Amino acid sequence: MLRFLAITIIGLALTCFICCEKYVNDRLSTDEFAIYLELAKSSPSRDIFIFSDPIIAIGLTKPEQIQSMFPTATETVSADFLAKNRETVIVEKDILLDGGFVVIASKDTEKRLKEAPRWNSFSRVGFDSTKKTALVWYSDGCAGLCGEAGLFLLQHNGQKWVIVAEAAKIKR
Repeated sequence: MLRFLAITIIGLALTCFICCEKYVNDRLSTDEFAIYLELAKSSPSRDIFIFSDPIIAIGLTKPEQIQSMFPTATETVSADFLAKNRETVIVEKDILLDGGFVVIASKDTEKRLKEAPRWNSFSRVGFDSTKKTALVWYSDGCAGLCGEAGLFLLQHNGQKWVIVAEAAKIKR
C-alpha cells in the first residue's frame, strides 16, 4: 500500500512538472521566469503581471532605438524583444513560482490590480542568440501611484541574471 501511494505521488508530481513545463514552453520560457523572479525579489509584492504594451507606451518600434539606449545590446536581443512584445501573451491560469511569487492569469488582471496594494509587471523578455543577454521592461507599482519602471539589459553570469544597464527609467 505504501509503495502504491509513493508511486502515485511521484506520478502526479511528474505529470504536474510535464504540464507546467509544456505550459511554460508554449508561452513563456523558463529563462523569462528566472528573470522575472530575479527582478521581483527586490519588491515586497509577490504578484506578477505580464504586459506587452510597455514598448508602445515608451515608443520603441525599431532595434536601432534600443541600441542607441544600450550600445552593448546586440541587434538580435533588440529584435527579439520587439518581436515578442508585439502580441499580448495570455496567461490562462495563475502560475506559482519559487518564493511565493505568482504570475497572475490574464483574465484576472484588471480585478487583481485593483485589489493589490503593490505589484510587479513585466514585458516579454528578448534574448540574444546565445541566451546570455536579455532585455525586459519592468515596473514595480502600487495603488498609491508609487514605484518605478525601466528598460533593463541583463546578462547571465553563469548562476543568475544580473542587471548590467538600465534606460528609460521612470520614478513615481
